[in-house]
Amino acid sequence: MKKCTTFKTVLRIVGIIAIIAVIGLAITACDNGSDGDEGNRVFTNFDDVSKYLSAQKENTSDSPYTIKINISYLRSYSGLKEAFNGYERIGKEYDYLIRYVILDFSSSTFDKVPSYAFNRLTGSSGMGSWWTVAGKIVGIILPDSVTSIEHDAFYYCDCLTSFTIPDSVTRIEDNAFLKCTSLTSVTIGNGVTVIGYNAFKDCIGLTSVTIPDNVRGLYGFSGCTGLTSVTIGSGVTRIGAEAFLNCTGLTSIIIPNSVTSIGSNAFQGCTGLTSVTIGNGVTVIEYNAFKDCILNSVTIPDSVTSIEYRAFYCNTLTSVTFQGEKITVDKFGSFNFNSGNPIHYDSPFMGNLRDMYLFSESGSIGTYTRASSGTTWTKQ
Repeated sequence: MKKCTTFKTVLRIVGIIAIIAVIGLAITACDNGSDGDEGNRVFTNFDDVSKYLSAQKENTSDSPYTIKINISYLRSYSGLKEAFNGYERIGKEYDYLIRYVILDFSSSTFDKVPSYAFNRLTGSSGMGSWWTVAGKIVGIILPDSVTSIEHDAFYYCDCLTSFTIPDSVTRIEDNAFLKCTSLTSVTIGNGVTVIGYNAFKDCIGLTSVTIPDNVRGLYGFSGCTGLTSVTIGSGVTRIGAEAFLNCTGLTSIIIPNSVTSIGSNAFQGCTGLTSVTIGNGVTVIEYNAFKDCILNSVTIPDSVTSIEYRAFYCNTLTSVTFQGEKITVDKFGSFNFNSGNPIHYDSPFMGNLRDMYLFSESGSIGTYTRASSGTTWTKQ
């Protein structure tokens, strides 16, 4: 009887040890992400993210890992560089462990993305290559607690492919997404009121953008050469300097009646732009606003009181319509509606439209046309 009892005890101990071993294996598998549990774990600091990534088995799938992070404060130079560079083989050209990563901050509570928080998390060599994290971060999900994205926050994150800005955000500051060259889609939340200077400059992958109605000042898409469609919300009051400078893919633009001023160089170098509709609220068109566009015709609404130097320096124009009262000579800058091709900016004004409009008895409101190869304008 005693031997039987002892045997049963031994069996119990062996069984307990086996259970513990199984649990240990399960925990190890979970920690290594081998059974996909990475989608359920939530990290509270970037050091743990680094340790977690270092423990992963090789995964060259095109499906990104989603890393969930819950933090209450995000600082400039957030620590992501250290976290990802600490994972030694993320970012190498060969022998990838994890190919793509999405950072999900949706459960976090920080209220702003500070300057340089994700600065130069790039997969490219060259500029800023000392920040290289393998071009692995293809997506970043922000929490609804964020109200501002500060300057240079995502500068040169050249592997981001899409981005959604929550409705809670009110300001996108200067250079916020500068040189995010792989960004093909951006959704701007309805709470945004200001899009800062160069906010999306050189995001060459963007093909379309919709500016929400709450935006008042619009500045930030210069060098977005892939843009072919822009919808400007009905609340925008100013299209700022260089807002769409050198957006060579744009072919047409409608400026809503809410806009009162078109800033300097706003559409300069949009060499594909053949059509523009200027809203009835515009009063000032600043210098170089449409310089070097290939407009064929334009209508200046009766609200316009000032057309600055070279605002319409477009030698493709063959029809110009002025509505409303005559613009005074001091508000009608030179080198506008030129119908020739001056060698340099100090050349004599080519064509007689400006003089005819300002000084002839038949001038003022109406439509003026010229032959595509001529320099003489005729009032219709």
